[in-house]
Order: sequence, then C-alpha cells, then structure tokens
Amino acid sequence: EAIERARAEEQLREANARKDEFLATLAHELRNPLAPIRTGLELIRRGGDTAVAVERVRGMMERQVGHMVRLIDDLLDVSRITSGKITLQREPTLLASLVHSAVEANLGAMTAKRIELRVELPADDCVIDVDPTRFVQIVSNLLHNAAKFTNTDGSVRVSATITPPTGGVNRQVSISVLDSGIGISPELLPRVFDLFTQGETRSSQPGLGIGLALARRLVELHAGRLDVRSDGPGRGSEFVIQLPLATNQVLSAIGRRPDEQRLDRRILVVDDNQDAANATAMLITEIGGDARVAYDGESALAMLQEYQPEVILLDIGMRGLDGYETCQRIRGVLGNEVLLVALTGFGQEQDKEKATRAGFDAHLTKPADEAALARILAQRAGASL
Repeated sequence: EAIERARAEEQLREANARKDEFLATLAHELRNPLAPIRTGLELIRRGGDTAVAVERVRGMMERQVGHMVRLIDDLLDVSRITSGKITLQREPTLLASLVHSAVEANLGAMTAKRIELRVELPADDCVIDVDPTRFVQIVSNLLHNAAKFTNTDGSVRVSATITPPTGGVNRQVSISVLDSGIGISPELLPRVFDLFTQGETRSSQPGLGIGLALARRLVELHAGRLDVRSDGPGRGSEFVIQLPLATNQVLSAIGRRPDEQRLDRRILVVDDNQDAANATAMLITEIGGDARVAYDGESALAMLQEYQPEVILLDIGMRGLDGYETCQRIRGVLGNEVLLVALTGFGQEQDKEKATRAGFDAHLTKPADEAALARILAQRAGASL
C-alpha cells in the first residue's frame, strides 16, 4: 500500500509539473504576439496617427492577432475533439480551392521570413469529400508549423498526387507539406502528434504542442491518415495527408466570397466592453451599415422603439442583465422582426446551443472574422443562416 501511495504521489507531482510547464508556455505564447501589437500601437502614436504610420505596422499587427486567434481556436478544438463534440459538415470540394485558402492564411508569415513557397497540384480537378473549414484548418496548421520551424530564406513546398485504386481501395490523394527547416530528431519523431509535445528546444517559438495533434485527429475524422518524415535535425520535415477522393463530383460553393455589396441596415451593437462595441460599430459603418451602440442590456432595451434595429449584435457575458436575458426581452418587444446575433467569447458547442435556446438566430465567436460578420449582417430576419 505504501508503494502504491508513493507511486500515486509521484504521478501527481509529474502531472502538476506538466500542468505548470503548459501554463507557463501558454502565457509565453500569448505574450509573444501581444508585445509587437503594443509596440505597433506606440509606433502609430509616435507617428502622429497618420496613414503612413498605420501602414508601417498594420500587416505585422494583423499577423500577430491572427496568431492569437489560431492559438485560442486550437485550444477550444482540442477540447471539442477529446469530448467527441466535433461534427464534420462534409461536401465534395475542389482540393485546389482549399489549399489556396490555407496558403493565403500563412502567406504573411512566410513572406516575413523570405521563405520560398511552391504549390504543385494536379492539372485535373481533384475533388475531395471533406468539411471545407476543417480541411483548410488541417493544411493551414501544417503550413504554420512549416513556416515556424523553417529558417529565413528557406523553402516550403505543397504538392499533391493521385494514386490509382488498388486492392479494393478507391483512388486516393496524397498531400505533402515539405520544408527545409530545422528537422525533427529521431527521439521526438514518434511523439510529434502527441498533445502538448513541444518542438525542438532550439526553436525560439516552441509552441503549445497542439497544432499537429489537432491536424492528425481532424484527418482521422475524415477517414484519412497524417504521417511525418524527417532525416533528423537540420534536414527538414515532410507531413503527408492521405485521403480518399470523392465519388460524388457535385461541387459545393466553397470559396465564394461574401456579397461585397454595401449594407443598408440599422444595426445595434450591445457590449459592456466599450472599446469592443465602438470598434464593431466603426467596422459596420465602414461597410455601409447604420450602427448605434449600447453598453448594457437595459440601455439596449431603452433604444428599441426609437431606433427599430434590423440586426442586434449582442454580447453574452455582460454585467447586470446578461445577453441571454436581454435577448429574451428583445424578442418580447420586437418578436422575430429582428435578427439577433450572439457576439461572444464563449465559443464551444454547448454555448452555441444555449444561445439558440435563448432565442438567438446566429452565434459569432470573438474576435469575429470580418467576412463572417459581413455574411451574417447581410441576412434578413427569418432567413436560414
């Protein structure tokens, strides 16, 4: 019994040590993008808030915000997968459109390091049966990893080949992401896809060990495989996705951009974070909407009769009257004549389900992607979202 107790105590100490290491790394990873964002704001201030001053740092700040969003989304997705709450929305989609979307998302990071990027895809249309959003996420995670661990002036190649049917197995597509980066040691190679496995300690950005684990699990949900090859430190790495080709060739409309027509809508933004509310209202004004703000639920209710908003973007976690109760009271006043959208930091599946039960028409997780926001705002009350 004493031996078992000692073993249990040792396991608990190891678990606590891993937890402390993970939290320290998470804090490091979140501070990393915050530092250049704060510096960028100071440079804008010192430059007199001019267009030239903004343009100097805008791209850098966008990349760093994107890094933070990716990090938080990956953390949430790992939780969803381990609890079995991810459901794929599969549809036949052109491989080329998905790969180009993933490349576009990582182009800034590669350009900043002068990494040569080559994309080599089959000349014929290649259709795969996947969840488009999740598949872009898979390839994007692999490209993000390649950019992160490839030195300045290195190279990354994305290629795809189609294998003929063999042994009763349908045709498959093999997608490779090959980099000239720091490589993977033989000791680390078997653990690359384990959750919270850190990269090589030589890297200035070890990461949380989430992106590759998430990519493999998403590939497996698609009945595919994700493997890795490396000849060792300094010899680069290759990640290879293998997926069956779609038998249904009816393509989805993936890749269409949201309607670029300017909005002509009355939109009320309700958020007790005044900076967030004001920034969202400014963005709405820029794309043609008429926006007003309220900083709490009671103020929003007081504005309904006079303003008659067509769309309301409503924060959930407000002090006083929270978003759920505010939503229900708004429905009592305006009924279904208003489009109610939850705009919140709570982004798990149960949060979306709770928002739907409360009476919301749609759910956007902060920070909302501009394209997703524009698409929602273009909808009408009672339309299918």
